[in-house]
Amino acid sequence: MKPLTDYHWFKSHWLTFACLVPFLVMLAMHRALNLSDTMTGRSEIPVPGQRDGLLYNYVMAMVFYGGISAYVWHTFGAAPRKPGWVVFKLIFLVAGWAGLLLALG
Repeated sequence: MKPLTDYHWFKSHWLTFACLVPFLVMLAMHRALNLSDTMTGRSEIPVPGQRDGLLYNYVMAMVFYGGISAYVWHTFGAAPRKPGWVVFKLIFLVAGWAGLLLALG
């Protein structure tokens, strides 16, 4: 059996961006379910489903860090390291998450 790094599709730079999609889907669901205050401690009165929301937030944090780790690993380890792509992907990562934090804050 061939390792994943031998496949042409695995070396595609666009695969790197797919690592961020699960977190964005979970974030959209997080907003749609109105779970935004369960982890921050701003909710003083326990509401029904708060425990489920807290668990969802922890899973979402694990998906976030896993996606960022996969993104960085693929950028530096699996994809061909052409300087233009590496710089673009790092700038995209920083600007994308900064923009997301500004939009959510």
